[in-house]
Amino acid sequence: MFPTLWEQRLKMVSELNDVVFFDIKDQPQIGGDRGYVKSSQKGFSIIREIALPLVSYIYVEKVLSGGKSVLYYWKLFVDFDLISERKNGPMVLSYGKGKRDQAEAQKGKRESEKKKQIRYAREGQGKYREQLLLQCHFCPVTMVADERILIASHIKPWAASTDEEKVDPYNGYMLSPLYDKLFDRGFITFTYDRHMILSDFLSTYTWKRLGITGDKLVPALPMDDKRVEYLHFHHRKVFKGASPS
Repeated sequence: MFPTLWEQRLKMVSELNDVVFFDIKDQPQIGGDRGYVKSSQKGFSIIREIALPLVSYIYVEKVLSGGKSVLYYWKLFVDFDLISERKNGPMVLSYGKGKRDQAEAQKGKRESEKKKQIRYAREGQGKYREQLLLQCHFCPVTMVADERILIASHIKPWAASTDEEKVDPYNGYMLSPLYDKLFDRGFITFTYDRHMILSDFLSTYTWKRLGITGDKLVPALPMDDKRVEYLHFHHRKVFKGASPS
């Protein structure tokens, strides 16, 4: 089923232009602080079918085209935490033990050690945390070095990573709790030249109350080719705002 669905959707996307245009009209009859998008055009129909079930945020930017007509740039954001919860939720049905169950049990036994290592990585423990601490034994933003309160943050989210990426210390930073939360939720990101960028999804009042300013240089931030690759994903898929790369 899934290979067929993949082929169908790949064909749908490949038939589209690089930039998809569709018209949106105001719906003033709908009350409350929300918008409503409806279009019968092909591009929007494909976006709706593929992306909308998982979209948590929509970033809209008003831009001018070459002819000075007004256009709007839309970017969809997925809540990876919600996906992870769906993956890890109670999705197992039991119909009694048969050959299939026994085979699954054997497979689970063979993979138990690998799954254990991955579970420890998710909890910020085990080999992943130890290796990350060797590379980054303090929070590069606050310079806090007390391991008891530092969090092993993933750059490419857990739910979007392969098994190898989940335990790769280059896919992480040791961050203080506040910056871990902001980074994990896409409210901050870091550029390749070690500047911290703030998302406008939080108000200027909130940033002021947090005491955080934008475009701050973080000279102690570990940066190498592997982390650049992971940060590229964070810029495009996690950060809530215009990608800095």
